[in-house]
Amino acid sequence: MENHINIVNDDPLKENIPAIAITPNLDNSPESISDYIIKLSKYPIKTLVVRNKLLSPEEFISLFKNIHAEIKNLMSIDLYANCSEDTFGEIKDLADGIHLTSDRLMSLNKKKYNKSYGASCHNIEEILTANKLLFDYCFLGPVKKNIYKKKFIGWNQFNEMSLVSNIRVYALGGLTLNDLPDALDNNADGIASISTFAN
Repeated sequence: MENHINIVNDDPLKENIPAIAITPNLDNSPESISDYIIKLSKYPIKTLVVRNKLLSPEEFISLFKNIHAEIKNLMSIDLYANCSEDTFGEIKDLADGIHLTSDRLMSLNKKKYNKSYGASCHNIEEILTANKLLFDYCFLGPVKKNIYKKKFIGWNQFNEMSLVSNIRVYALGGLTLNDLPDALDNNADGIASISTFAN
């Protein structure tokens, strides 16, 4: 990619916040990727999940490679790919881990790669499956009502469901950094968000 960007970290010793960023549906252009990374760089986080459900596997692979090329020399951050295991095979040497949708989680019998695995979960059955497959973390939600999801679980149900997890649980769904105290009070390891880190 052309037009590499420079990021100035005002406080390189700032403690990481317990949150995972998820990309919005970025288009695969230098401008779109650079603009997003500049916004992301304002937050001391250590994990980014690259996601774009609108792209074909080939287009997603290209997007992931371009984000990797742009971000790895600028930020110390782990990159996860939200994709199928087949698609992941094409970028496994660049990625720190893979994130599966709940459907992909529930159809998985065994992990294919010796990488970190995460998944999106919405019920106890999915959490137990992630436990059984020895995943490293899961997203659980949606916790709050938002424009994309009409159904939500709320903090009480989140707390109850998270107690069955043997792995790290990140609250997802309509959350901002202002929700971190509630998340941590309800047994979450942090939050996961798209919009919080894209603005």
